[in-house]
Amino acid sequence: MKGKKKQAAGIATTARGRQAAALDAVGATLGAIGLAGFALAVWKMLPDYGTGFVLLSATLTWLALAIMTWLIWKKHIWRTTKSDTANEK
Repeated sequence: MKGKKKQAAGIATTARGRQAAALDAVGATLGAIGLAGFALAVWKMLPDYGTGFVLLSATLTWLALAIMTWLIWKKHIWRTTKSDTANEK
C-alpha cells in the first residue's frame, strides 16, 4: 500500500532505493569521521589524563565533529540542489 502512494506521487521505485542507499552511505561516512575523532582523542589523551575526563572529552570531540560534518554536508547539498534547480529553468 505504501508503494502505491509513492508511485502515485510520481516517485520511482529505483530512484527511492538509490536515494535511501546514498543517505545510508553518507550517514555511515559522517559517523566514521566522528568515530575517528573519538579514537584519536582517546589515544592521545589516555596516557596523560584520567579515564572519565578522557571519555568526556572524546565524546564531546565526536559530537562536535558529527555536527560540523553534518552541517557542511547539509550546506553542500543545499547549494547543489539549488543550483541544479536553477540550471533546469
